[in-house]
Amino acid sequence: MINIDFHALNLKEVEVMHEGQKVKTNYGQIKILVQAIIETDYEKSWQGHWFLKFFNEVFWKRIFWRNMEIHRKEVYKDAYNLQEEIKKYLEMQSTTPDKKGFFPVRGLASGK
Repeated sequence: MINIDFHALNLKEVEVMHEGQKVKTNYGQIKILVQAIIETDYEKSWQGHWFLKFFNEVFWKRIFWRNMEIHRKEVYKDAYNLQEEIKKYLEMQSTTPDKKGFFPVRGLASGK
């Protein structure tokens, strides 16, 4: 499960001059948070089963724990990469060096 939270502060429409033309755009502060959660028994098939409900905790804590840690690290890395791609698409400040993104750059061209 992935939760994506966008928080916008003081977001307002402004007009700027770009190459001799007025362009309407938005100005404000945006904070993006991507959170990934692994749900092990999302259909409640183990908890609702008459026999498996007794082995649910033992299976997840003792048998499947190593695989769970591998999946947890993979999901964390995917959520972090998704957050970086969203920031790159919106041309926000990022914590990682620039890599080639999935999407073309949007917005007004900067002086880079």
